[in-house]
Amino acid sequence: ARVSPETRRRLVALAPFDGGDAAAAEDGAARFAGLVQTLADGRTRPLASLRRVLFPDGIPPAARAHFVTQIANRFENVGDASEILRFDARLDGEVRDDVERAFLWAQELELHERVAPLAIVVARMALGAGMAFDAVRVLEAALAFGQTAPTSSRRASFHQLAPAISLLLGVARIFRGDSAARNDLRNAEKEGDRHLQALAIAYRGLHEGLSDDANRGLALVQRAFARAAAPCPPAVRGRILKNEANLLLEASRPAELVLREARACFSAVGDRREIAFVDLILATVLCDEGRFVEANEAARAALDVFRRLGDSRSEGRVRHVLGILAADGGDVSAAQGHFD
Repeated sequence: ARVSPETRRRLVALAPFDGGDAAAAEDGAARFAGLVQTLADGRTRPLASLRRVLFPDGIPPAARAHFVTQIANRFENVGDASEILRFDARLDGEVRDDVERAFLWAQELELHERVAPLAIVVARMALGAGMAFDAVRVLEAALAFGQTAPTSSRRASFHQLAPAISLLLGVARIFRGDSAARNDLRNAEKEGDRHLQALAIAYRGLHEGLSDDANRGLALVQRAFARAAAPCPPAVRGRILKNEANLLLEASRPAELVLREARACFSAVGDRREIAFVDLILATVLCDEGRFVEANEAARAALDVFRRLGDSRSEGRVRHVLGILAADGGDVSAAQGHFD
């Protein structure tokens, strides 16, 4: 009764299976039962010595493969265009560690069908934490690993998610300011489904518009709208609209109406992170127009979300805007507090 449901889930995920070896299974079951009793008696912190107690001689391949499968099965439709760029799911530290370990073990055990989906989950977690470099590293490793699949069927299974990986890799490179993003986005555009292609075109437009010509970027965004066509999932349309708004601002053109439509799209799917980013951009637009009350409301709404998500980098960006608003309003003390 003192073992939490999440602890039980992890215990089951690591239950030692050894390819039908009856003696190994019996020994593993005895150690498994002993660990549960140890946890119930409160003699150790849950999970702190889980693997050492279950597998004192090292975790056998069969148990590692079972663990990878259990973790991978928790994440479905990871390559879906509506979900691939959603970074607001904050996994607790132990779950995050489990996913990263499962990704490494999937590579070690050559579980090709598991590598791609786990790489996407790890990369999304990294991007949600602002660690674009880590996301790029994981996705590059996954693409390289996919080329080593020993059979055509396994390669086909891996490459079903290759367009999603290319899109995510391109976006991660944009966050890093890496010019190689263009090639990744072109790969996603060639191979993905209609909505994933639309996202790839839109992000290529953002990349080229911010680094070269905003008007060329806007032309690509219009191509993205045409490629997405109707019906277009709100999550996909919202991201295309957000890219359009950023490029309009880059070209010194009005963007408020586009931002508000993007916000409505993200609200429809409950994507709090993207809502907060739109609110942050809106706050800067409204501030520039002298609409300080509305700007303050938008910024504070974004601040609340970023706090809840634990996104300190984005929280810092919001505080910068709030500091400017406070300074413009003559509240030097409040401005200093935000800047600090």
